[in-house]
Amino acid sequence: MTELYCVGNAFRGRCGVECIRDDQTIPLPISISLPPSLRVTRICCGESHTLVATSSGALYAFGDNVAGQLGTGDSNFRSSPCLIELPAAAGISVRQTDEEDETFNQNAVVSVGCGSYHSACVTATGAIYMWGETLYGKCGTAPSRPLLAPTQVMTSALLSAGVRQVACGAHHSICVDNSGKLYVVFFGSLIRGNHFFIVRLWNARSTWDRR
Repeated sequence: MTELYCVGNAFRGRCGVECIRDDQTIPLPISISLPPSLRVTRICCGESHTLVATSSGALYAFGDNVAGQLGTGDSNFRSSPCLIELPAAAGISVRQTDEEDETFNQNAVVSVGCGSYHSACVTATGAIYMWGETLYGKCGTAPSRPLLAPTQVMTSALLSAGVRQVACGAHHSICVDNSGKLYVVFFGSLIRGNHFFIVRLWNARSTWDRR
């Protein structure tokens, strides 16, 4: 079992506890309720939400959800950790050793990232999912309405190489593939017209691939 603690502004569940007032503050670390058998391996905080990954590969989220950044399929905030379901990955080749291992969980979360109002995660097979606010294309799609549930990024380069780590800023996302290449995900409306780009940075050089 792992103890998970949170501190700060508790409005709209962002500290994992019920909040009575909008300005309620938790000045000292407070324990967050999780199933006793869980062992937390990764955590990440956005502006007002948190993602938690466990040793079993499960993904939990809590906090504000105004843009669907929790991945619950709605926009209601959660004041306690809730389990997030990932759809089955498409276009990802599972290693033969993994196919033969009955205990291998293809949807096990191995990396998580939080932006201000969007989220991302990577699974054991190298699939990457993003959800929440889509402004600037930071969820791997052209800007549109928010993605309320985890949605796999289906870019060919990422599907073929597989992703191992992801991180998010306020208006962009970055991931690393299994060969060590770094990809920056954003919408290039201010740079090269209204096109979606993935920028690949490798050996201090950058190449632009329009998708």
